[in-house]
Amino acid sequence: MQSNYCVVIGDISKSRELRDRAAIQERFKAAIEEINQRFTDSIVSKFLVTIGDEFQGVLNDAAKSYDIIVAMRELLYPVEFVFGVGVGTITTEIAPEAIGMDGPAFYNARVALEEGKEGGYEVRYRGVGEPFDYLINAMLVLIEALKRNWTEHQFKVISIYRETSNQAEVARRLKVSRSAISQILAAAGWDAIAVGEDAVKKLLSTGVQTSF
Repeated sequence: MQSNYCVVIGDISKSRELRDRAAIQERFKAAIEEINQRFTDSIVSKFLVTIGDEFQGVLNDAAKSYDIIVAMRELLYPVEFVFGVGVGTITTEIAPEAIGMDGPAFYNARVALEEGKEGGYEVRYRGVGEPFDYLINAMLVLIEALKRNWTEHQFKVISIYRETSNQAEVARRLKVSRSAISQILAAAGWDAIAVGEDAVKKLLSTGVQTSF
């Protein structure tokens, strides 16, 4: 059994203020199913809804946690989340679904989630080890600052571009010119965000390997 795992806990922000909560709950459940199918190779204990508008899952690859966070945001946009991600051991037996377990990985994820809620951050990491926790969270603050100004259209363009990595294909799907897509990506600060996100994932991989 491996010694360290990655726990992701997500909570819908201001869920009581959302309109049509029943419809959002259905989308929420469908999104979790999609995540479980899409990232099956990295999931140790499947994601599931735990308390209210909160969900959690256990991974064998901390670097994949950020991809899962991005995917959840895309699947439920414009619903906003706070995510806490913890790395560490699990002291109980590993379960097929992420419930009924305990250990430092869960504790770190919970503390990270509370830090996110208190500080107004979308994503916080804890347990990767220093200086990696600090560097990852600092990078995420910069990324979130750029994303905060995205319009709905920019979000849609970038979601398709993440999937395809091809500006011509994005332009084809949205029936606009390639130059228009290039301008939208530039206005959204995509080049800087892409570098930052790549750095986060590399820091996660390096930090976990160094710390355990």
